[in-house]
Amino acid sequence: MHRIRPSRTIQKQFHRRAGVTLTEVLMSLMIMGIGVVSLATLFPISTLRVLEATNLTNSTVARFNAEGIIDSFPQMIHNPDGDSTTREAGKNYIVDPLGWHELLAQGVPSPVLYEYNRPTTGAFQITRPPAGQQTRYLGDNVTSPALFTSIDIARRVANLQDTTTDFGAGFPDPDGINTAAYTLNGDGLVTGLTMPTEVDLSVFTLPTTDPAYQDPTNYQAVIFDVTGRYSEIRTIESVSVQTINWPSRPLPARYSTIVGLVRIERTDPFYSWMLTVRKRASGPANVDVVVFSKRDFNELSEQVYVGDLRRFTLGDDGVPGTTGVDLNNNGTNNDLAELGYPGSDDQQNNRVTIDWDPSLYSTPPEKPLLRRGGFVFDAANALWYRVLTIEESPTATSAVLALEKAISRDNTEDLIANNTLDTDEDKNNDGVIDRGGIIIPRGVVAVFPLETKLQQ
Repeated sequence: MHRIRPSRTIQKQFHRRAGVTLTEVLMSLMIMGIGVVSLATLFPISTLRVLEATNLTNSTVARFNAEGIIDSFPQMIHNPDGDSTTREAGKNYIVDPLGWHELLAQGVPSPVLYEYNRPTTGAFQITRPPAGQQTRYLGDNVTSPALFTSIDIARRVANLQDTTTDFGAGFPDPDGINTAAYTLNGDGLVTGLTMPTEVDLSVFTLPTTDPAYQDPTNYQAVIFDVTGRYSEIRTIESVSVQTINWPSRPLPARYSTIVGLVRIERTDPFYSWMLTVRKRASGPANVDVVVFSKRDFNELSEQVYVGDLRRFTLGDDGVPGTTGVDLNNNGTNNDLAELGYPGSDDQQNNRVTIDWDPSLYSTPPEKPLLRRGGFVFDAANALWYRVLTIEESPTATSAVLALEKAISRDNTEDLIANNTLDTDEDKNNDGVIDRGGIIIPRGVVAVFPLETKLQQ
């Protein structure tokens, strides 16, 4: 009997290969590499999106907190210095309880916002507009002591108490017999506790370049009663070796015999707010809530930079209005009053040049921190603009910013932008063109325009 052998064709069909070719390996690596790189690219993008979402969420919370404070204390925007209800009419100003106290803590005797290193001489000097029109810094409000009398209260009002760092916890009187652990006031209420030695309070005496790190009012004690069912939070007002004190707010009577666990925390507020106000002469006020993340309270962050904001730029003909036409019917063709006049060929403007040339300043300024999506502040008109993009710099010490919206008010009288002194461009009669100036505060994450606030 003969075996029937399969044909060569059938043998080839059942033949198994021993491996893959180099080309197939390389193709597989390429495909896998594309997938891995694409996946790895998503991680930093997602991290940035999470950070952006966190900033937007917390800044919105801060905005609603600020508006709640305004509605509760309307005098803080309508009468911020407590002198009269009409003194601020028609003026622009800042209301910043936290910034006021922080600058005082730094040794600034009478803080004036956005005046640091303001160019005051030369062709680019920034002069105040007519009396009462320059944005001013106000915080010493005697009519709202709950908001302005102490840095502790200002921190609680203008900060989101969102993050804390634990600095230790312990039982001052675990057996209920150590009366020396308590500091009592005249009514027998607890105003201080002596913490056990395992709670290290040396943070208040360590050398540091950051005074806020040692400031007891940056710390709080979370104090539980003996049952653990109730707790009280007290801002630490002073520290003496191992004793923490809060004399202005005694604990309730239930803590007069024995306390439970005491946890000491440092508040690390990431988000805070201030207000910019444009008050009309008739009484109502336009208010912006400016929210910061990790705000820098150093005066350097309030540098005034040379920057002329102009609503319109000249058209192709190089003259205000339309060549040879008296658009405003005042008897003169192409005068400055026709710049941007209805029917003109002048262009609405959304660009501003920021200049940090050291020769323009009494003290050479730092290069501003410019970023797409950041904010710049018009100090003359108390208006905020968001940066759409940063265009190619014309010089090594300047940059052109394209703003997200058109400029709504001029901050300079040099309307035709030729750096020569023209009519109505020197209102203080010092022989120099009047300019407003641009500020680029650090850490601004959002600016919220509120609805018009009526004077009550």
